[in-house]
Amino acid sequence: LTEEKTKTSMLRWFRREEENTNANGGGGSFVVEFSSGETIASIVTITNPEDVSLAAKRTGVVVVDVSENDWSIIPAENLVAASAERGGEVEFIACVKTSEEALEQLEALETGVNGVVLKTDDVKEVRLFSKVVDKIKKRGRENERLEVAKVTNVKNCGTGDRACVDCSTNFKPGEGLLVGNFANGLFLVHSECISGEGYVNSRPFRVNAGAVHSYVQMPDGRTGYLSELKAGEVVLRVNAEGETEEATVGRVKIERRSMVLVEAEKDGETYSCLLQNAETVRLICNNKGEAKSVAALRKGDEVLIKIGKQARHTGIAIDEDTWCER
Repeated sequence: LTEEKTKTSMLRWFRREEENTNANGGGGSFVVEFSSGETIASIVTITNPEDVSLAAKRTGVVVVDVSENDWSIIPAENLVAASAERGGEVEFIACVKTSEEALEQLEALETGVNGVVLKTDDVKEVRLFSKVVDKIKKRGRENERLEVAKVTNVKNCGTGDRACVDCSTNFKPGEGLLVGNFANGLFLVHSECISGEGYVNSRPFRVNAGAVHSYVQMPDGRTGYLSELKAGEVVLRVNAEGETEEATVGRVKIERRSMVLVEAEKDGETYSCLLQNAETVRLICNNKGEAKSVAALRKGDEVLIKIGKQARHTGIAIDEDTWCER
């Protein structure tokens, strides 16, 4: 709007009530427009399926108030589908009461509604909502810098407790988790989406991530211990080019298995990880996503690692003058 229009028409907008055509006594709707008749937005209160159908027929910006309805996720998915079907003729903004509900709306059918309005007097919810906004902004953009390191040692280390991380989403070829003995060097461990050549079924949701003491990369630059992961927590799914996506942990399986130590060197520094010694455990070798089993790994092979220079306290990177891991 021009500054002049803002001073005149903008101050004179009003609600034009519409006849509620919902025979079942739904929430109804109204239009917000300038005194000139120019529509700003339609507002539809969702209380039943008929209200969702009413909102889906609108054009332009439609604010859908789901804050008082028991059903909010399925209506959001229906509206996101309607928006896609109509090629952008309509944009839906959901009105919700909590930050958790906001995230549900913004992740409906992966793409989410076009925006959300938080309807609350709770300052805590506003702060939590800001974190939701940051999360959506970073989605698919929180890249990790991966570097090529040369394997210097592969050594059997007896038995130990290893953790398989089973996520609620399937990994693609060339994807896995960043895991390592030390936070300053994390290896990209491939998922089990690759064929087991008839000996074992593939598990595309799983990463056999290594010994329980190992660090694993989580969102926002944090790390966690494999031993402490549990259902509902979020890890960072990483591909060979360093592109990331969050993955929700559904289960962690810890079992006693034969272990192998892998050491790799980059610029005179040595980094290591302790993994299960099995053909199905693979490290990603290059930015093409090619992976090699630890059972076939040899000195001189290349692997991808993430190098960090900071110490860690409860998984958070900190600057510390004197620290050492070995």
